[in-house]
Amino acid sequence: MKSIIRYDAFDKGDIVLLPFPFTNLKTTKRRPGLVISPKVFNKAGDTTILFMTSNTAAPAREGDVLVQKFKEAGLPKPTLVRMKFVTIANALILKKIGKLPAGDMKRVKAQVMRFFGMAD
Repeated sequence: MKSIIRYDAFDKGDIVLLPFPFTNLKTTKRRPGLVISPKVFNKAGDTTILFMTSNTAAPAREGDVLVQKFKEAGLPKPTLVRMKFVTIANALILKKIGKLPAGDMKRVKAQVMRFFGMAD
């Protein structure tokens, strides 16, 4: 029996499994993503998520953040948070797999602010 995920269950810092779309929007790949939208936004039925990849050997991109405490976050191997954003329907999120530790979340938040030129 498939479990039902409550739409308001996701909050900023949650790591979820989802079919993350490629930039051409024609293909998806099942992968973890970092929820960056607050619960109050997510209750409306959509969630904003940052791309995550375990391909840490790939050339670094502007804005990449290496998760320092990946095991504590529920991730099986070293993982990068990449500045690729998607807002998707909560119904597409397959499950919650962990929570990004506060120190890693602080670094991601700072990088998002820098990425968009909003840092002081």
